[in-house]
Amino acid sequence: MPRTTLLLVRHGARFDYANKEAWKERCAKLGLVAADPPLSSLGHAQARQTAEALAHEAFSPPISVLLSSPYLRVLQTAQPLAHALNLSICVEHCLAEFGHAPALIPPPAARVSLMPEVDETFTPLIGRECSGSGGETRRTEGREGECATQPLQRVKYSSTIY
Repeated sequence: MPRTTLLLVRHGARFDYANKEAWKERCAKLGLVAADPPLSSLGHAQARQTAEALAHEAFSPPISVLLSSPYLRVLQTAQPLAHALNLSICVEHCLAEFGHAPALIPPPAARVSLMPEVDETFTPLIGRECSGSGGETRRTEGREGECATQPLQRVKYSSTIY
């Protein structure tokens, strides 16, 4: 059986954590979703450093897929690594935080104009329509385990970065 390597990378520092009130005011003024902040300048530097470190590692087998939650900060963290490895970014809603509200986050196709690395053709395990009455992702007993293992089973690659 072929070996699978799974690497987990947390997103870089969030803009709203460094600029909480300014971010809330700007979102209110522009009609943006405050729960989907970009990276701060520190977060962008962290993403570049992570990409550089991982791109120079000799993984066997090599990294062959990047899976990301749909949040902007996570996509921005994955972007430098996608560049370094010449890979696209596959958006998987299962990787979002527990209170994830898919209806509030732009779909992958809407991100492509600013982030062409996003693969809008990738079919996630949980789609945007899988949400509760408040728009949050429905989490039922056992769903967390399914979300943790199914992306690996569905994607026919050897090394994966979440």
